[in-house]
Amino acid sequence: MKFLEIIKKNFKILIRSRASAFAVIVGPLLLVALIALAFSNAQGYSISVGIVNPDQEGLTAQFIAQLESGQYSIQHYDDIEKCVENIKLQTTNVCIKFPANFVLDNEEVSEVEFFVDQSRTNLVESIISSVKSTIIVKSDEISLDLTQKLVNAVDTASEELVKQKTSTADLKNQIAVITVSAGSLQKEKDSLQGANTKLDNTKDNVETVQEGWDEIQPKTSDLLVDVKDLLKDIDQANDPVNPADTQKSYDALSPNFTDKSTDIDEALTGALEALNTAKSTVKSSSDKVGADSGKIATAAQQSNNQLTELGASQEKVGTQLAGVQITSAENIVNPFITKISPIAAGSQTSFMFPYFIMLIILFVGIMLSSTLVVMEKKSRAFFRNFTTPTSEILHIVANYLTNILVQVGQLGLIFVAAYFYLKLPLLENIGATVLILFLSLSFFIFLGAIIGYVFRTQEGTTIASISLGSLFLFLSNVILPIESFPQAIRQVLQYNPYMLCSELLRKAIIFNTPIKSLQLDLLVLGGYVIVAVVLLILAQKLSARRFFASFGSRKILSMPHLTRENYLLLESGAMVRNKKELLNALRKMPDSEYMKYVSEKSNEFALWIKDTFKEKKLAKRIRKAVDKSQLVAVLQENVGGN
Repeated sequence: MKFLEIIKKNFKILIRSRASAFAVIVGPLLLVALIALAFSNAQGYSISVGIVNPDQEGLTAQFIAQLESGQYSIQHYDDIEKCVENIKLQTTNVCIKFPANFVLDNEEVSEVEFFVDQSRTNLVESIISSVKSTIIVKSDEISLDLTQKLVNAVDTASEELVKQKTSTADLKNQIAVITVSAGSLQKEKDSLQGANTKLDNTKDNVETVQEGWDEIQPKTSDLLVDVKDLLKDIDQANDPVNPADTQKSYDALSPNFTDKSTDIDEALTGALEALNTAKSTVKSSSDKVGADSGKIATAAQQSNNQLTELGASQEKVGTQLAGVQITSAENIVNPFITKISPIAAGSQTSFMFPYFIMLIILFVGIMLSSTLVVMEKKSRAFFRNFTTPTSEILHIVANYLTNILVQVGQLGLIFVAAYFYLKLPLLENIGATVLILFLSLSFFIFLGAIIGYVFRTQEGTTIASISLGSLFLFLSNVILPIESFPQAIRQVLQYNPYMLCSELLRKAIIFNTPIKSLQLDLLVLGGYVIVAVVLLILAQKLSARRFFASFGSRKILSMPHLTRENYLLLESGAMVRNKKELLNALRKMPDSEYMKYVSEKSNEFALWIKDTFKEKKLAKRIRKAVDKSQLVAVLQENVGGN
């Protein structure tokens, strides 16, 4: 039971102050909920991409379409300077500059240039990676297309080589046919040469016959003359023919004629046979030559067709290879190159310096001012200060100047070290920097004072200050980029005081942005300061009213009965620090002394229990006790034993 009572007592203490309980319980839950909302954003970063394209020719339009399909917010600019200026103002996250007449070239590789804000250290790599991955997808498509063209050309060449191999084999066969036919023609040539020889022999025989006839012809003519004369003489003769002379002439002519006639017959017969043989040979050779000529003609035609096909195949391969514009292996793997161009030069330290400065202003401003207010409220001079004829505004201004002096001293040391040792350009835009620091210090000091007046205890004030500062920090660009939140929440988070101040300081120090370009955000920050001043005045009045109300409820208590630590000092000299000590004191207290603290109109023990321990129910039961014994019984029941 004691264990449960202790737990119950702890919860009572925890919820005794509603503001403190809210800061302790609801504050962390709200912070975790917002962070979880950022991480659970299924859409990823909301990135605004600025496009600088001199023309819409070549591959630029394809890349823009690829970016639009990636759910980026696309903004078009005519020149890169305007786009870079919008990066500095955070209306654009990254600028992409495409080359003019963006086409792939075998000799020169095109360059796509990215302009990013390197001071956004927690976002820049994600932006580059996200946008480049989208660009690389298109690059891979281009590489795939180029590779596919090359593969198609190789496949076509391979297919055509197979066809050429078949055509070459057919051409070899045709050449073999032509070779065989040419051999046959050679043989026929030899046969024709034999026939020619025979014809030459036949010519000789004919000439021999001709010569024989030449010899016979005169004799035959003489014989015919003699015969003619003889016949004439016979017809006219007075003298009888001399048979002996006739016989003699005939005998002389007959053998010669017979011989010549035989020779002629033989020559003519040989010539006839030679002619027939030559005719047969020539006819056979002519037939073979005709057949071989047909084969040669057919083979030649087929060879010509094969050569035509080979020419067409070579032309097809040449056309296919000519279609491969990019033949460099490096250009196929990387059709273009990307270049990252930071819009501001500096180191990681210089980029984070504005955030660190504003972080100091945030926590020191809130906690220091809230602590001063609470310490003042808890001081013994608090009532005296409120009763003096001093303006409330004067108190606020004095507290404000106290905080300003402390923080100006801190920031002065940091700025001197950063200027001389880190070599940061802090004086190049000193006007805007000082104005931003002044407004930021003012706001967070006033905000801390408001917290100090709203919360009653030092613990509640500290927890609220840390929780609110952590909330501002986690919902800024330092931990999580606001681009990770949904668009609706992102619009609200842009006015997070810490983010607004840190981004203003970053622009002033890193980019040397003039006050004119920052005037809208400066007006918003100035409005925050004015609202904080108004709320501070209201919180101070509310705190004073609450103080006097609580003071009025304790007016029956004699001041000597209370110590600075809110202990109850009895008339006997006993010091009561808790309820158990009060129980023991009441048991030993005489009735005469008891009646000094309890009357019909007041009960100092009940008031002390209510004021110190905030136990209204117990105080009410003590007030209803009619005598000391009942009061002791109520306390004994509450504390749980002797």
